[in-house]
Order: sequence, then structure tokens, then C-alpha cells
Amino acid sequence: MRPPAALPAGVGQGLHLRRPAVSRDDQRHAPPGGPGLLPPNPALLRAHRPEARRGAAPRHRTDEPVPGLLRQRRERRRRQPAGRHHPQPAEGRTAGGVRDLWHEQPAVRSEIPAVSAGSGGIAAGVGGDVEGGGAVTQLVEVPQQDAFQQTEIGSIPADWSVQPLGSVATAVASGRSGSGSAQGGFPVHGSTGVIGYTEFPEYSGDAILVARVGANAGKLSFVSGRYGITDNTIQVRIGGGAVAAFVYRQLEAKRLNRFVFGSGQPLITGSQLKSLPLAFPSFEEQREIGTTLNDVDALLAGLDRLIAKKRDLKHAAMQQLLTGRTRLPGFEGKWKIKRIGDLTDCTAGGTPSTGVSEYWGGSIRWMNSGEIHLKRVQEVEGRITEAGLHSSSAKLIPPKCVLVGLAGQGRTRGTVAMNLVELCTNQSIAAIFPSFEFVSDYLYYNLDFRYEELREMSTGGGGRGGLNLTIIKAIPIPLPSLEEQTAIASALSDADDELTTLEMRRDKTRALKQAMMHELLTGRIRLI
Repeated sequence: MRPPAALPAGVGQGLHLRRPAVSRDDQRHAPPGGPGLLPPNPALLRAHRPEARRGAAPRHRTDEPVPGLLRQRRERRRRQPAGRHHPQPAEGRTAGGVRDLWHEQPAVRSEIPAVSAGSGGIAAGVGGDVEGGGAVTQLVEVPQQDAFQQTEIGSIPADWSVQPLGSVATAVASGRSGSGSAQGGFPVHGSTGVIGYTEFPEYSGDAILVARVGANAGKLSFVSGRYGITDNTIQVRIGGGAVAAFVYRQLEAKRLNRFVFGSGQPLITGSQLKSLPLAFPSFEEQREIGTTLNDVDALLAGLDRLIAKKRDLKHAAMQQLLTGRTRLPGFEGKWKIKRIGDLTDCTAGGTPSTGVSEYWGGSIRWMNSGEIHLKRVQEVEGRITEAGLHSSSAKLIPPKCVLVGLAGQGRTRGTVAMNLVELCTNQSIAAIFPSFEFVSDYLYYNLDFRYEELREMSTGGGGRGGLNLTIIKAIPIPLPSLEEQTAIASALSDADDELTTLEMRRDKTRALKQAMMHELLTGRIRLI
């Protein structure tokens, strides 16, 4: 049986479920919730009661990333002829081997249009919002039987067809606009995205853009309005027999960079694109799939904007609180300035010989410099033995040390982290030990805010410069009272926690979108 698809919070609201026929045996053994299903969840029953499906408006927040979209789609459905979205199940189909999967989903401020399973399953759920609790999605899987056909691109529903992209496209050709300039009211799109602006756009309407040449060859974007397109980008225009948003999602699922050829100058051609076989449902179902996935993208974009806003607010708070320009309520008095070397001890780590197997694979955590980007380090991949520890300059350091990346041509040098467990590090990490004279979390935020300053302190030229213990010990730290340090660290930690929660929701929603795309674009889950 195919693994159940995970779907974002909010699925199952607003659209009718298509229920496969159920055998007599399944009916006899079915629990009270209905044939082949688990007992009903009260929240799901509320979401699917008839009056809700007939158009009861969902509770909506004014600050949703996708305001009004779901209401508009429901309004459109109410104007359509009755029964249009109620196809009957095939005769003799059974629901044997039903499985159930519950997912706690990230709470979001937007409702995803509902999806319901065709012959391949039933999905239902309830949503939430950013500031509220989590949401639950139920997915019940029903085996595929005779409703699917085997094609050159795999198994698809019997009522879908396979056609090359060229058969539904009115144009597959490179652009002809110039590179544009910094001035102008309309964007000019190239292989890397928007590369300039123009006052005289040569193109308008919906189009799928494919980067034709270079490192980004195969990269997709969808544009509308008026714009320019350079000759290193292919425009794909879809005719009236297909929906551009749906075709875009099919190409997105194809991962076009797999078709790029040429080592010196990677390339993808219009001829390649025209010959790509794609699966097509009815025009109406294409439109519903395209709109649904667009709504998910809008949700993700809203989360990205919220995360960016929270990061800016945190940076502003750090700038004010860590310099004393703004004081938290109840605190006053002058701050002291002391150098790290006058406050505590510092040490660098080491690496046991990689040629001696007895030094590796033990129980002692060993952190490499790349893992400093974990920021709050609770676990690392490396393990060494007691023999490896004693054979090298590696040292066990206690929890709550502030860690500083000493070397690295990328962003590692100057990056700050904190270990929450006992471990040792390699030689490219300095550990600043805890002290009764400062709060470790306060020192962490102080140095984290001064990332660029730390990089400028590096010895050596260009990207090969590095920090060392002498530089680290000489860094001056402004110190308010321990109580104020604790309050500042607590305020910034709260901001970090909020950002982490939002990022986890965004990342989970992105992963769920991929699963949702697979189910929708292969007909395993049907919207109508």
C-alpha cells in the first residue's frame, strides 16, 4: 500500500469528500465513525457538517497571508450547478485495508483549500493560526484499484491524459528584451531572476519562465502583468486548453535541472521542453490544483515575510539592549567594560589523528567547526574515545560555554554558538568558559550581535584570515549588573524562541507542500 500523504493544516474544509464504495465485510467491521473509518473526531465533524459545506464563511483573520482566497473559491463553487463536484464511485470498489494517520500540523494564519481523496484515499482536517494552537489533519488511505491507468510517466487516473508540453503551449521561445536598467516601472527577467527594469515591456500576461543557460539552467518562475524577458530565459505560454498555473506545477515537480546538459555552459532547450510528457486532468481540475498550490505558496510567502520582520525586530532590540541605549524597566546605573580574558578562561580544541581507529567512535562528543552554525548545540555527530581525547589537544568543556569559530573562508569565522551539553571541539573553535562575573547567555548574544566586528578582527588577508585566543581574550564586553544581563538575555531568548517556532512551521509546511504536490499531480488525491 502506498504511504499516506501528509497535507497542511486546514485540509478537509469546504470541499466534499469523495467516498469509495465499501464492501459488506467492511461495513460489518467498521467502527461507529462510518464504513472503513476510525471513530469521528468532533472537530472534523464540525468542519464537514452540511451547513459548513454549503458555504458557512470560515473565521478569517485580517492579517492572513492569503486573505479572502478561500471565501472567493467557495463563493465560486456555490454559483456552479449542483452536483458538479460529486462524481460517483466506481462499481464494486472496496475499502479494504483502511489505515489512518494523524499529524499535528504547524499553526498558520491562512486556510489551505481542502482536498479530498479520489479512489486513492480520504483526507480531512482542521486548521489553526500563528498565535493559536496546533492543528490536526486526518488522512485515511484506501488501496488503488481499477481507476488508474499505466502510462509512460507512471500511474495516473483513468480519466486523465498524457500530452507533451508542446501540444498545450502557444509559445516556447527565448526572450528578446535587453537587460534593463535600475530605472523603470516593469521588471526584466533573466536566468537569475529580476535583473533590471524597463519603461517599455515587450511581454504581458501569464507565462512560465525557464532559465535557459548557466548555473541556474532549468530554474522556474511564474510571471504575470507586463515585463521583459532576456534571451537566456525561455518563456512558455499556455493556450486555452490548459491552465498555466497547473502546467507550472507539473514542470516544478519534474525538476528541470535534471535535463540540463553541457559541462562548460549548462543548457536546456525549448525542444526539450516541448517534448516533455505531462499528465492532464480536466480543465476544471487543473484550475483547482493550480489555485490550491498557489495558495500554499502564498502561505509560505506570508510566513517568510513574518520571519523576516521578526528578525529585523530582534536585530533592533539587540542593538538597543546590548549597548545600553534602551534600558529594560527597573534597571539603571552605569555599565562596566571588561575584556574577556579578565573575566574568564578561554581554550581551543584539537583533533585526534584520523589515522588511528582507536581514537574514534567512542562516547565523547567531538564538535567540528561546521557544527557551530547549530547555534544552541545539544548534539553533534563526532565521537572520540578517551584515548583520542588524551592523544590530542582536545579538552572537555562544560555546558554553557560560549563558542567562537576561529577559522573558515565562509561564514564560520566569527560565528558564535553555545554548547548545552559537555563536549570537546576541534582546533578551529574557541570556548569561553562560564564565570560568576557574567551571564553566559548575555555574553553569547553580545558576541553574536558583533559578528562582523569579530571578522574584522581576524589576522591575515582576504578570506584566509583567522581569529585566535589572543584576539578573543582582548575583546571588550560592556557589562551591566548580573540581574540586567539576565533580563536582557531572557528578552532576546524569547525572540529566538518565536523565530524558531515560525521557522519550524515554515519548513514543515514546505515539506508538506512537496507531499501535497505529489498526491495532487498524480491524481492520488482529487479536488473535485
